[in-house]
Amino acid sequence: MSTMPLDLEAPADPKVAERVARAHQVHEQSFGSHRAARSETYRDGCLAALLQRADGGERACPYRAGSLHADAWHAGFAEGHARALREL
Repeated sequence: MSTMPLDLEAPADPKVAERVARAHQVHEQSFGSHRAARSETYRDGCLAALLQRADGGERACPYRAGSLHADAWHAGFAEGHARALREL
């Protein structure tokens, strides 16, 4: 489970709330035992992209550019973006 506060409040719009719930569902299904483990930072990036697509809010990488964490977060963000296009 992510430790980043990516969506602190539930969206007021029921349609957006439904998309956000779907984004969380896609995220949970993406990191099961059926695939190689990914770091928490990678998973956070993936969830950030899914939520950005679901609610239209901007999500910025919280890590210093060029750091290992930033690289992992951006790789996860890329996966999340691709999943959002297919599954949201």
